[in-house]
Amino acid sequence: MFEIRTQYFFVNLIAARMPAQDKDSVLVFNGLGGGAQIDPQVAVGGGYVLSIINWGVSIFSKEGAFIQGGPASCLNGDIDPKICFQPFGKRFIYASARQGEDQARIAVSKTNDPRQGWWSYSVPIPTWNDGGAVGVGKYWIVYSYPSSRGQSNIIIDRKKAEDGQIVSAKEFIFNNPGQPVYTYDTAQENLYFVKLNDTSIKVNYINPAGEFKTQPAVNTGLSLSYPTRFTQKGGAQCSAGDINAKNAVLRNGYIWTSHAATISTGGVTRTQVRFYQLDLTGKIIQTGAIDDPTGTIFSGQTTVAVNKNNDLLLVFQQCTKNSYISSRMSYRLASDPLGSLRPVINLAEGQGANTGAAWGDYSGASVDGDDDFTLWGINSVASTSGGGNTSIFKLIRPVLTSIVMKLVEVPAVQQLKSSHKNTVLQYNLLVPGRVIMNLYNSKGSLITTLCNSNKPAGINTVSLPLNLAQGTYIISLKTNGLSEKKTIFLVK
Repeated sequence: MFEIRTQYFFVNLIAARMPAQDKDSVLVFNGLGGGAQIDPQVAVGGGYVLSIINWGVSIFSKEGAFIQGGPASCLNGDIDPKICFQPFGKRFIYASARQGEDQARIAVSKTNDPRQGWWSYSVPIPTWNDGGAVGVGKYWIVYSYPSSRGQSNIIIDRKKAEDGQIVSAKEFIFNNPGQPVYTYDTAQENLYFVKLNDTSIKVNYINPAGEFKTQPAVNTGLSLSYPTRFTQKGGAQCSAGDINAKNAVLRNGYIWTSHAATISTGGVTRTQVRFYQLDLTGKIIQTGAIDDPTGTIFSGQTTVAVNKNNDLLLVFQQCTKNSYISSRMSYRLASDPLGSLRPVINLAEGQGANTGAAWGDYSGASVDGDDDFTLWGINSVASTSGGGNTSIFKLIRPVLTSIVMKLVEVPAVQQLKSSHKNTVLQYNLLVPGRVIMNLYNSKGSLITTLCNSNKPAGINTVSLPLNLAQGTYIISLKTNGLSEKKTIFLVK
């Protein structure tokens, strides 16, 4: 049994950080900083952005205004903390280990406000080595960590922990069962783990009865190896992370994750960051990478977040022999071609060389727990002294889910029934913005511009010309740099 004690983590205020800055398609603001190995994490919900690093805690508004925070001492000696905002009870979850005391701590916020107290559970553990990970499902919270006996996994009852009840723990010890998964499918009964290595993927799970089940490994068909070290300006090297998954999420029946790895093609060896969409057996649905085939740019320390639409945020770091460790992100929309990523967005530039010691283990990413749509990230960036600062950011570029048309599906095209009245197309915008909608013939030649004006969020309509003949047409819609196309078949 665990002794319950209420913790008010965030009592020592720190000075407000720099104000938020709009940076093209993202809102960026500075979080806490410290030495190397800051291992940043972020979770968003209840109107708050909660950031935790090895050097302290900070709470911000979603606009980037500093609210409250404290130094490392308010974590009571815990290191490598992990946090998330889970969708079942709308609570923050914290998990970490206490350095030198062989104790793990799992804590659950009493409400969706991280300032209003936490239920905290101290768990005795065998010799704790380093790192750790948290996963959450419908029934269980799991904290995984490397120990002298292999990878240990402690699970406790999620609902009881949320209610502040006495809970008992189960422990599983395996040789690296994988990264525990954040489950966002509220009907999903199992809590999954995903293990990535150089040639295979393995998905395991804990069932509702708390039993650990294994599944066969799946060959990836990729030729990857453990990531090489970053080479920075000045020649110093430091870690690009390891080949294991650093976080994973379950969305709409699929597991999404990422890792850093070394790849060699064309005689060039370099590190890349790679994302995966997997089914629940580990089969790859799609995979794609941030990769520089020239070997000039090193990428590593990656994390993913995925929203309810299956849009993905990929957070990572980059540096070259002429630059320092810098904060980066990319993203993809669910409608993008499989395996593709949008161009890299530069968030913050490194200002100094790390000493060559380990830089850290991971970056952080999260979906907004309030709207289940907005994607957030946190990353470390080298300071002038070679230590770590953090940049916190959210993707604010509007995501166009689809041009929703009232059409009848037919193979390869969409059929539109015309009448004596105007033929109307309907489309949905998640946020307001300027819309450019063009009509093309089947050969791709422009017929007319249907819309070129600002439109509100929500359902909008546009009329097709009355004089169109029966046949195939292409509709394109662009808004705030994003685009989508639909093929329609007009029936007279």
